[in-house]
Amino acid sequence: MADLQNWARSGLGTIIVIAFAAYLEVQGDACFQACLYRATGSQQDASVFGGTAVLAGYILLLNASTLNFGQAP
Repeated sequence: MADLQNWARSGLGTIIVIAFAAYLEVQGDACFQACLYRATGSQQDASVFGGTAVLAGYILLLNASTLNFGQAP
């Protein structure tokens, strides 16, 4: 586990973590947009559930990471 934390603190590791977090944020928003504008019935329920799950993963990724976003490397 310590190796993973050290890797995430490296320059490339930080960029990968932030890029993956941005990807999750965009996909979660896309699920909610699909729910609002394109889905009906059970598709709407699935889109809300999927969007919630993806955004929860996004939140957990950023909060569980040991990166200090307020400090420059």
